[in-house]
Amino acid sequence: EQVGERAAGTEREALQGLREHLDTGHPARTYPALDGVPREQVPLVTRPPLLYLANLGDTSDPEETAYLAALHGQTTGRGTRVIPIRARWVADLAELPPEEREAFVREGDETPDAVDAVLEGCREALDRVTFYTVVGREARAWGVRTGTTACEAAGKIHTDMARGFIRAEVASYETLVSAGSWKAAQERGLVRSERAEYVIQDGDVLVIRFHG
Repeated sequence: EQVGERAAGTEREALQGLREHLDTGHPARTYPALDGVPREQVPLVTRPPLLYLANLGDTSDPEETAYLAALHGQTTGRGTRVIPIRARWVADLAELPPEEREAFVREGDETPDAVDAVLEGCREALDRVTFYTVVGREARAWGVRTGTTACEAAGKIHTDMARGFIRAEVASYETLVSAGSWKAAQERGLVRSERAEYVIQDGDVLVIRFHG
Protein backbone atom coordinates (compact mmCIF):
# COMPACT_ATOMS: atom_id res chain seq x y z
CA GLU A 1 0.00 0.00 0.00
CA GLN A 2 2.87 2.36 0.85
CA VAL A 3 4.52 1.57 -2.47
CA GLY A 4 1.26 2.43 -4.23
CA GLU A 5 1.01 5.70 -2.32
CA ARG A 6 4.58 6.64 -3.25
CA ALA A 7 3.92 5.83 -6.92
CA ALA A 8 0.73 7.92 -6.86
CA GLY A 9 2.63 10.78 -5.25
CA THR A 10 5.35 10.64 -7.89
CA GLU A 11 2.76 10.60 -10.66
CA ARG A 12 0.92 13.53 -9.07
CA GLU A 13 4.14 15.57 -8.95
CA ALA A 14 4.92 14.77 -12.57
CA LEU A 15 1.43 15.75 -13.71
CA GLN A 16 1.57 18.96 -11.67
CA GLY A 17 4.82 19.84 -13.42
CA LEU A 18 3.19 19.08 -16.76
CA ARG A 19 0.25 21.34 -15.91
CA GLU A 20 2.61 24.20 -15.12
CA HIS A 21 4.43 23.52 -18.40
CA LEU A 22 1.15 23.70 -20.32
CA ASP A 23 0.01 26.82 -18.44
CA THR A 24 3.07 28.68 -19.74
CA GLY A 25 1.95 28.02 -23.31
CA HIS A 26 4.28 25.14 -24.13
CA PRO A 27 3.00 21.96 -25.82
CA ALA A 28 3.16 18.63 -24.02
CA ARG A 29 5.61 17.26 -26.59
CA THR A 30 8.33 19.56 -25.23
CA TYR A 31 7.93 18.39 -21.61
CA PRO A 32 11.08 16.34 -20.86
CA ALA A 33 9.46 14.17 -18.18
CA LEU A 34 7.25 12.56 -20.84
CA ASP A 35 10.24 11.10 -22.69
CA GLY A 36 9.80 7.33 -22.69
CA VAL A 37 6.20 7.46 -21.43
CA PRO A 38 3.77 5.77 -23.87
CA ARG A 39 1.60 8.32 -25.66
CA GLU A 40 -1.56 6.37 -24.89
CA GLN A 41 -0.79 6.73 -21.16
CA VAL A 42 -0.83 10.54 -21.40
CA PRO A 43 -3.07 11.20 -24.45
CA LEU A 44 -2.89 14.99 -24.58
CA VAL A 45 -3.87 17.00 -27.65
CA THR A 46 -0.51 18.78 -27.84
CA ARG A 47 1.60 15.67 -27.29
CA PRO A 48 1.64 14.12 -30.81
CA PRO A 49 4.47 15.26 -33.10
CA LEU A 50 3.88 17.95 -35.73
CA LEU A 51 4.98 18.05 -39.34
CA TYR A 52 4.96 21.45 -41.07
CA LEU A 53 4.79 21.56 -44.87
CA ALA A 54 6.13 24.85 -46.21
CA ASN A 55 4.47 25.40 -49.57
CA LEU A 56 6.93 27.45 -51.65
CA GLY A 57 6.60 29.22 -54.97
CA ASP A 58 7.89 28.03 -58.29
CA THR A 59 11.24 29.80 -57.94
CA SER A 60 13.59 30.52 -55.06
CA ASP A 61 13.96 34.08 -53.80
CA PRO A 62 15.25 35.89 -50.66
CA GLU A 63 11.75 36.25 -49.21
CA GLU A 64 11.30 32.51 -49.46
CA THR A 65 14.56 31.92 -47.59
CA ALA A 66 13.48 34.33 -44.85
CA TYR A 67 10.08 32.64 -44.65
CA LEU A 68 11.66 29.23 -44.12
CA ALA A 69 14.07 30.59 -41.51
CA ALA A 70 11.17 32.19 -39.59
CA LEU A 71 9.16 28.95 -39.73
CA HIS A 72 12.11 26.94 -38.43
CA GLY A 73 12.51 29.47 -35.64
CA GLN A 74 8.89 29.13 -34.56
CA THR A 75 8.85 25.34 -34.62
CA THR A 76 12.05 24.44 -32.80
CA GLY A 77 11.69 21.78 -30.13
CA ARG A 78 10.79 18.16 -29.68
CA GLY A 79 8.53 16.47 -32.18
CA THR A 80 8.52 19.12 -34.90
CA ARG A 81 9.92 19.13 -38.41
CA VAL A 82 9.63 21.45 -41.42
CA ILE A 83 9.61 20.07 -44.98
CA PRO A 84 9.73 22.53 -47.90
CA ILE A 85 7.65 21.54 -50.93
CA ARG A 86 6.52 23.17 -54.16
CA ALA A 87 2.99 21.83 -54.28
CA ARG A 88 1.95 23.27 -57.66
CA TRP A 89 5.10 21.98 -59.33
CA VAL A 90 4.64 18.52 -57.77
CA ALA A 91 1.01 18.45 -58.97
CA ASP A 92 2.02 19.45 -62.50
CA LEU A 93 4.76 16.82 -62.50
CA ALA A 94 2.32 14.10 -61.44
CA GLU A 95 0.19 14.75 -64.54
CA LEU A 96 3.08 13.99 -66.91
CA PRO A 97 3.72 10.52 -68.32
CA PRO A 98 6.43 8.70 -66.28
CA GLU A 99 8.93 8.82 -69.15
CA GLU A 100 8.67 12.64 -69.29
CA ARG A 101 8.91 13.42 -65.56
CA GLU A 102 12.66 13.01 -65.19
CA ALA A 103 13.31 15.64 -67.85
CA PHE A 104 11.33 18.18 -65.81
CA VAL A 105 13.13 17.57 -62.51
CA ARG A 106 15.23 20.67 -62.17
CA GLU A 107 18.82 20.05 -61.24
CA GLY A 108 19.60 21.34 -57.76
CA ASP A 109 15.95 21.69 -56.74
CA GLU A 110 15.54 20.73 -53.09
CA THR A 111 12.01 19.31 -53.57
CA PRO A 112 12.02 16.90 -56.53
CA ASP A 113 10.91 14.05 -54.27
CA ALA A 114 8.41 15.99 -52.17
CA VAL A 115 6.00 13.08 -51.76
CA ASP A 116 8.78 10.78 -50.55
CA ALA A 117 10.04 13.51 -48.22
CA VAL A 118 6.59 13.95 -46.68
CA LEU A 119 6.15 10.21 -46.19
CA GLU A 120 9.61 9.93 -44.65
CA GLY A 121 8.85 12.89 -42.40
CA CYS A 122 5.64 11.24 -41.21
CA ARG A 123 7.51 8.03 -40.48
CA GLU A 124 10.16 9.86 -38.47
CA ALA A 125 7.56 11.88 -36.59
CA LEU A 126 5.76 8.68 -35.63
CA ASP A 127 9.10 7.14 -34.58
CA ARG A 128 8.77 4.19 -36.96
CA VAL A 129 11.19 2.02 -38.90
CA THR A 130 10.41 -0.47 -41.66
CA PHE A 131 11.75 -3.97 -42.08
CA TYR A 132 11.05 -6.45 -44.86
CA THR A 133 10.38 -10.15 -45.25
CA VAL A 134 10.65 -12.05 -48.52
CA VAL A 135 8.88 -15.28 -49.43
CA GLY A 136 9.64 -16.44 -52.95
CA ARG A 137 9.09 -13.45 -55.23
CA GLU A 138 6.87 -11.63 -52.74
CA ALA A 139 8.27 -8.95 -50.42
CA ARG A 140 6.34 -7.41 -47.57
CA ALA A 141 7.07 -4.29 -45.51
CA TRP A 142 6.38 -4.16 -41.77
CA GLY A 143 6.26 -0.93 -39.79
CA VAL A 144 7.39 -1.05 -36.14
CA ARG A 145 8.48 1.47 -33.52
CA THR A 146 12.11 2.46 -33.31
CA GLY A 147 13.86 0.21 -30.78
CA THR A 148 11.85 -2.92 -31.65
CA THR A 149 13.87 -6.10 -31.14
CA ALA A 150 14.13 -9.00 -33.59
CA CYS A 151 11.94 -11.19 -31.38
CA GLU A 152 9.29 -8.46 -31.14
CA ALA A 153 9.45 -8.01 -34.91
CA ALA A 154 8.93 -11.75 -35.33
CA GLY A 155 5.79 -11.45 -33.21
CA LYS A 156 4.57 -8.72 -35.54
CA ILE A 157 4.62 -11.29 -38.36
CA HIS A 158 3.10 -14.11 -36.28
CA THR A 159 2.94 -14.79 -32.54
CA ASP A 160 4.29 -18.34 -33.10
CA MET A 161 7.49 -16.86 -34.51
CA ALA A 162 8.09 -14.88 -31.32
CA ARG A 163 7.31 -17.82 -29.04
CA GLY A 164 9.65 -20.18 -30.90
CA PHE A 165 12.28 -17.60 -31.90
CA ILE A 166 15.74 -19.05 -32.59
CA ARG A 167 17.52 -16.34 -34.53
CA ALA A 168 17.05 -13.76 -37.27
CA GLU A 169 19.09 -13.76 -40.45
CA VAL A 170 19.55 -10.11 -41.41
CA ALA A 171 20.82 -8.10 -44.36
CA SER A 172 20.15 -4.47 -45.20
CA TYR A 173 18.05 -3.64 -48.24
CA GLU A 174 21.01 -1.88 -49.88
CA THR A 175 23.25 -4.90 -49.29
CA LEU A 176 20.68 -7.29 -50.74
CA VAL A 177 20.14 -5.18 -53.86
CA SER A 178 23.89 -4.84 -54.37
CA ALA A 179 24.41 -8.61 -54.04
CA GLY A 180 21.55 -9.37 -56.42
CA SER A 181 19.84 -12.06 -54.36
CA TRP A 182 19.61 -13.47 -50.84
CA LYS A 183 21.66 -16.51 -51.84
CA ALA A 184 24.40 -14.33 -53.32
CA ALA A 185 24.46 -12.21 -50.16
CA GLN A 186 24.86 -15.36 -48.07
CA GLU A 187 27.68 -16.65 -50.25
CA ARG A 188 29.51 -13.34 -49.85
CA GLY A 189 29.10 -13.41 -46.08
CA LEU A 190 26.80 -10.38 -46.06
CA VAL A 191 23.94 -12.00 -44.13
CA ARG A 192 24.26 -11.72 -40.34
CA SER A 193 22.84 -14.03 -37.69
CA GLU A 194 21.26 -11.98 -34.89
CA ARG A 195 19.80 -12.91 -31.50
CA ALA A 196 16.40 -12.04 -30.07
CA GLU A 197 17.61 -8.75 -28.54
CA TYR A 198 18.93 -7.35 -31.82
CA VAL A 199 17.34 -3.94 -32.49
CA ILE A 200 15.72 -3.67 -35.90
CA GLN A 201 17.24 -1.04 -38.20
CA ASP A 202 15.33 0.77 -40.90
CA GLY A 203 15.61 -1.18 -44.17
CA ASP A 204 16.53 -4.53 -42.62
CA VAL A 205 15.49 -7.64 -44.54
CA LEU A 206 14.77 -10.54 -42.16
CA VAL A 207 14.46 -14.29 -42.32
CA ILE A 208 13.15 -15.54 -38.97
CA ARG A 209 14.23 -18.99 -37.79
CA PHE A 210 11.90 -20.42 -35.13
CA HIS A 211 10.62 -23.63 -33.59
CA GLY A 212 7.30 -24.51 -35.17
